[in-house]
Amino acid sequence: MKKLLEYLPLILLFFLLLPAILFSQPIPKDSEKKLTSVSGKEKVDLLNQLADANNRKSIQEESTNTERALRAAREIGYRYGEAVALRNIGFVNYRKNELDTAEQQFKKALEIFLQLKDSFQLSEIYNQIGLLHWRKEQFVLAYKNFRSSLKISKAKRLERQTAQSLNYIGLIYWKWGEYSSALDYFSQALAIKEKLGDNFEIGITLNNIANIYNEINQPGEAIIYANRCLQFAKDYPNKYVLGRALNNLGKSYFKKNDYEKAIAYQNKSLAVKSESVDLLGEAFSFDDLGEVYFAKKDYSRALTYFQKALSLWQTLRDSYGISKTTLNLGKVYAARGLLDKADSSFNKSLLEARANHNKKNIAQSYLALSSLYEAKQDYQRALELHKLYSLASDSLLNTATSDKIAELRVITEIDEKEKEVELLTKEKKIQLLEIEQQHTMNSVFLIVTVSGICILLLLVFRFIKIRSLKILLEKKNKAISQKSEELEEAIAAKDKFFSIIAHDLKSPFTGLLGYSEILAEEFDTMDEEEKVRTVGYIKTLIERVYTLIENLLDWSRIQTSRIEIVPVVLDLSKEVPEILELLNANAGSKQITIINQILSPEFVFVDKYCLKSILQNLISNAIKFTQSLGEISISAKEKIGFIEIYINDNGIGICSELLQKIFNIETRHTTKGTADETGTGLGLLLCKELAEKNGGSIAIESSVGIGTTICVTLPKAKTNLLDSPGEVD
Repeated sequence: MKKLLEYLPLILLFFLLLPAILFSQPIPKDSEKKLTSVSGKEKVDLLNQLADANNRKSIQEESTNTERALRAAREIGYRYGEAVALRNIGFVNYRKNELDTAEQQFKKALEIFLQLKDSFQLSEIYNQIGLLHWRKEQFVLAYKNFRSSLKISKAKRLERQTAQSLNYIGLIYWKWGEYSSALDYFSQALAIKEKLGDNFEIGITLNNIANIYNEINQPGEAIIYANRCLQFAKDYPNKYVLGRALNNLGKSYFKKNDYEKAIAYQNKSLAVKSESVDLLGEAFSFDDLGEVYFAKKDYSRALTYFQKALSLWQTLRDSYGISKTTLNLGKVYAARGLLDKADSSFNKSLLEARANHNKKNIAQSYLALSSLYEAKQDYQRALELHKLYSLASDSLLNTATSDKIAELRVITEIDEKEKEVELLTKEKKIQLLEIEQQHTMNSVFLIVTVSGICILLLLVFRFIKIRSLKILLEKKNKAISQKSEELEEAIAAKDKFFSIIAHDLKSPFTGLLGYSEILAEEFDTMDEEEKVRTVGYIKTLIERVYTLIENLLDWSRIQTSRIEIVPVVLDLSKEVPEILELLNANAGSKQITIINQILSPEFVFVDKYCLKSILQNLISNAIKFTQSLGEISISAKEKIGFIEIYINDNGIGICSELLQKIFNIETRHTTKGTADETGTGLGLLLCKELAEKNGGSIAIESSVGIGTTICVTLPKAKTNLLDSPGEVD
């Protein structure tokens, strides 16, 4: 029996999870007759009700109404009805142990309920997905889904769903061995259920609490709660809770070594389960009776009950039950001296456990086989099997440790997120209150603003208000000092963003003005082809200005970490001419010659928008600081793992003092161009940051009166990427 108790957390919890789904709603009456007289959404809803009722009617029956409901809902585009049908189909597959299929259907239903923002159904489906993960022994995922359901049900005051989620979370803590937390959640669930007066659900939670006390070896307390459960369950039409309460009493008296009472209660439990055709419950009762008779050394009866249990496990295709009960049969054979039969049973148990990756049963099977071979005096084989038992036990311990670590991590993450959300909600309420107060004051002063005195009073009041808000802001800043650096970075990013807009939009707008002036001054003398071509240039520049604005907005998101840099394979021999075409009007206005020496393919692996912004800024700067009739050249060469792009001009150059601090934002310096062009002083700094974000760098060499050479180093595209170079439009 002690061995059985080791399995109780997994075995019993599954049965305690099931009834909340099976019996959560009343079964519709006369629904079949109504099907012939209804259509549309009403028919879909009725089919779903019938399917749900049939699902809850028996653990073995399946409903054809689920498929009918799904087809009908899809035919008329009834999304809610489709989601309910998917949920019902998922539950059918859940009962058939086709868990992967059930998970897909539950997730499709969840997606629709999320779109519909149906809080009630979301709370239900999250609980069902949690149960599925529980069945798959993915307890951390189960916990997350139960918490999601609890959050929604509490926010929307769905008390029944709240109690259900609390109950499930209690079961998770039970599985993790956190018995105090489990009892706390069960107590919360019980309080809500008592308030709702739901005797069936009250009985379920009382059974849960009784099982906890059995688990921690306090059978006296377990008996108290199981007897309380009997008071609610004995007159209830559904006998599920009654059968489990009697089963709990049998286990409690067994732990107290009162075998006769244990047998009596287990037989009562078996009778109730048999009457309600609860095959699963019968299997456990037969197994429990076998344990009691085994403890009494009545091996004949123990064998009989274990064989009945095994037959039911095989009917239900329950691998865990088959493995465990086959192991128990082996123990009976071993106790009766039938060592060959014991050997066969232990090996069958081992094979079944291995097939379903049940580590606990694998370890117990190895241990039983080791003891058996020791009894056969085959000590070498016994030692080998005991080593396998030790390895399986270690693996089980490692899994438990991993689960515990994952548990602690997910609990911490969820708690931190909930605290953060709570804090943000409070801050938002404060902000809304302040905004509301400000609006109220503005309205009052607008009404009385009929004279200079009222205006003066308004200004004085606003000054006092701003001053008080400033003092309040300073106090808050002290309380949230950890976030001050992030705020400063966000402000700096915003300033840089506006600087980029001013800096990068000037050149294309200059081109637009140039073509516009040509069109305005020479319109009458231009032939139709020239007019069309000039208008085409203007259209092209406008489109590129629009694209540039989009690129700058994307860059601002990169600076605030809201989008990722997306590197692609780019050919400089194609990209550079496009950028030069955008800047030709600027260079032409100063009669500057731009020589593009990148004529053969040179592939880099960078973000396209970043590349264009870097080259456009640097070439614009070269034009800005080069005298009329000057020359600018653009070239590239390969370096190990990188491509170096050189932008060389014979302009005015940069003095050494300025060159040393040119990339320092704190000492940024703005210099007018050779034609008195102005800038923000941030262009080179932005180019440096964009290059570094793409894994590159920028270096500058310059001499006053001779010119400047800027080297942009960017990652070279790997050979395996060159077959399909990509671009981001």
